[in-house]
Amino acid sequence: MTRPANLRVASVVLAAGLCTGMPAPAQQPQPDAVLELLRQIQDRYRAQDWAAAVPLLERIVEINPHVADFWHSLGMARSRMREHRGAIAALEKALELGAGSASNNVAYEIARNYGFLGEKGPALEWLQRALESGFRRRENIRGDAAFTLLHGDATYQALAMPVDTASMSRAEGWAYDISFLELEVGRLHYDPFRKVSKAVFESEARRLREEAAGLTDNQIIVRLMALLSMIGDGHTGCFPDLVPAWSQTVPVQFEIFREGLFIVAAEPGSADFVGVQVLRFGAHPWEQVIEKLSPLISKDNSQGVLRSAPSFLRYPQILNGLGLQAESDRLQMTIRAADGEEQSVTVAAAPTDPEFNRISGHPRWVTAYQDAPGPVPLYLKDRRTFYWFEHLAQKKTVYFQFNSVSNDPEEPIDRFIDRLFEFIDQNEVQTLVIDMRWNNGGNTLLLPPLLRALASDRAVTRLGHLFVIVGRYTYSAAMNAATFLEGQTEAILVGEPTPSSPNYVGESNIIGLPYSQTRVSISDLFWQSSWPFDQRTWVAPLLPIPPSFEAYKAKRDPALEAILDSRPAD
Repeated sequence: MTRPANLRVASVVLAAGLCTGMPAPAQQPQPDAVLELLRQIQDRYRAQDWAAAVPLLERIVEINPHVADFWHSLGMARSRMREHRGAIAALEKALELGAGSASNNVAYEIARNYGFLGEKGPALEWLQRALESGFRRRENIRGDAAFTLLHGDATYQALAMPVDTASMSRAEGWAYDISFLELEVGRLHYDPFRKVSKAVFESEARRLREEAAGLTDNQIIVRLMALLSMIGDGHTGCFPDLVPAWSQTVPVQFEIFREGLFIVAAEPGSADFVGVQVLRFGAHPWEQVIEKLSPLISKDNSQGVLRSAPSFLRYPQILNGLGLQAESDRLQMTIRAADGEEQSVTVAAAPTDPEFNRISGHPRWVTAYQDAPGPVPLYLKDRRTFYWFEHLAQKKTVYFQFNSVSNDPEEPIDRFIDRLFEFIDQNEVQTLVIDMRWNNGGNTLLLPPLLRALASDRAVTRLGHLFVIVGRYTYSAAMNAATFLEGQTEAILVGEPTPSSPNYVGESNIIGLPYSQTRVSISDLFWQSSWPFDQRTWVAPLLPIPPSFEAYKAKRDPALEAILDSRPAD
């Protein structure tokens, strides 16, 4: 994605262009003038006014030629103006300086500009360089008008890999998908063979390719799950919700507690199952089923099983593919009701409701806690809104539930953080609780406003006054947030260990397999949110409090209770 120069990099401009011994323009601009220039660039870029943006960007690279993002933005703006030769020069300079965060995309843009110029040799050279450096979307090449002149070239065919899957037999199609997946794992993944050897991975891929003709589709997909899980990171995998053929699931929500496996919610037609404990699937104890699922679950550590197994259980196709049941359109379970009575029941699969969320469930489903007396506890009150807070005046505490590292269009995260801390500063607040137990991630680049606010000298940022609740669903960008908060603030962590380590390979990078249209993710980034020598399996809470079904059903929150019990009442 093209990123315009913005005011955030003003400090870089001042440091690199105004405060170094490097050559500078004859007349050194004043900082205020540079900031104003950056503001104008940002405005013109957002408006896609390329004709106005280009001279402004040419001015900023003249003032400060040391910032890769400035050259990148200039190259992209020139490209939009069809100034292809000038675009190439600027983009090559961006690559020379590190290209910000998008070196493979920069190489691709250079290839496009050469394509529009009609220069086949450089276009192919830069296209190959883009793919070798991890350009994500090979399918984009095939539909890009910049490369029309290359369509008959054998090198282009090898790079773009156009394929007519309609003419393939089923066996040929699956074999092609497996080979394509193997190729893209090696090309895209950050470090694919750090946990499994290349020889073992290739051997398993070859075995699956050879056996695919004799397997059902469910069996093949389950084997693909196991193959990608071998790579050993939670973001690289074949996930059931990305399998087009698996559009039906059982309309219940499972969850694992310290007491066992329970159904915590269901659509109204299956309300009789809500709150029951699941003992067996068919003849298989639920613990054995989880053991069978574990090799299929892409994970960074064992918490990943607790995080993903409940959602996997909603897919009868997986149990069928594992050979645990003959049917792929229903689940047969033995359940135990609250009164201790056990019975065998069957739950039929139905089209997956798009409103269902693997963490927060469905807004109109029946829940296991809804009939308990008292208000809905804060941690279950609103798990869908990205971020919100509530003042617990008697405890001089603000409870901030942080559910997604994303921007709410109505109130971007930086504005929300400003409002949150303005409230804290204007009221008698001694404690801040940040609840991230449901936060599945988002965009790590949105975290700095929160980190800056917590770096200030406030009562709520001191030891014993800042608490962070984490758990099995604190994932991806939220995992980074937990690591930052643990390492850079005085926060006390409460809850469960996180499902990733402080430093980990992980990024959602979705590609489609050409024949089956099954989508998979191949991680291509490494996140070092802690020290380079930090080898911990997870970020462990100082105060461990695992989820309890008894507490859940009774509308209690032991994690928050433990924090508030340590706070003096007003």
